[in-house]
Amino acid sequence: MSLDMNIDALRSMNAAELRNTWRSIMKDVDPDISPSLMRYAIAQRLQEKQHGRLSPTHMRRINRLQKQLIDKGTIEPARSVQLMPGTQLLRKWGGVTHVVLVLDNAFEYRGKRYSSLTQIAESVTGAHWSGPRFFGIRKRSKRPLQDG
Repeated sequence: MSLDMNIDALRSMNAAELRNTWRSIMKDVDPDISPSLMRYAIAQRLQEKQHGRLSPTHMRRINRLQKQLIDKGTIEPARSVQLMPGTQLLRKWGGVTHVVLVLDNAFEYRGKRYSSLTQIAESVTGAHWSGPRFFGIRKRSKRPLQDG
């Protein structure tokens, strides 16, 4: 049965059927939760089996956002850096200065287009690197600029 069909079948299950399905899918005792929450949890597990789980990094991010929402009642927008087309990024590595040109929706390095800085960093180093970290790009500070 396909994932969609399995999830659709959950909608028509009564509480007893959901508990049996829980034990079968989760390999655990069914918890004392509402049938609707049980449906969501079983559907999530079915999706994880089909598509895989979120990475630990994404789970930490979700948990931080959840905590922020509970504590502050709102979620602050991400502080990201916007690179303007035409910007050149320089990084000295292995005695060679590597130059990357920022394009509208890509990056150019040694005449070749890349969709991410991480791909370029891996090309330069031969190892996995965060592209923004490799090129020294930092998130914007929360502090306002001060006149000096």
